Amino acid sequence: MTVTARSNPGVRVQVWGPKTRSISERGAAAKRDLAASKTTRVRVTNTSKRGGYYYADVRLGRRVGNGTYDLSATTTGPAKR
Repeated sequence: MTVTARSNPGVRVQVWGPKTRSISERGAAAKRDLAASKTTRVRVTNTSKRGGYYYADVRLGRRVGNGTYDLSATTTGPAKR
């Protein structure tokens, strides 16, 4: 599975991994669970042998009145090992 998000610079996109309990995590939990965080393009690929739920958190930056983003998720067959 691959999650891709593209946005204009005023939008922050974070993708959280399957072990996430809350998108408000901080410290060690955030370091473990935050798969990607950027303002223009984020791409995350699940390389594990198992499926998982990923969470996309899309927010406007400070003092930004509006913004746009495009979010897509694609699946493929199991990775060959």
